[in-house]
Amino acid sequence: THGEEELREALTLSPQVPIVRTDARDRESVKSTLITLVEHALSSHVSAFR
Repeated sequence: THGEEELREALTLSPQVPIVRTDARDRESVKSTLITLVEHALSSHVSAFR
C-alpha cells in the first residue's frame, strides 16, 4: 500500500485533488467515493467562474 503523498507525487496531482480509497466490492464505499467525486467536480466548476 502506498501513502497519499507517494501517490500524489507519482501521478503529479495537486493538493486540491482528493485521493479517496475505495473498495469497489462495497456499495457504501463506492457511494461515498462517487459523492466525493461529484462534490469535487461541482466545487471546481463553481470556482472556475468566480
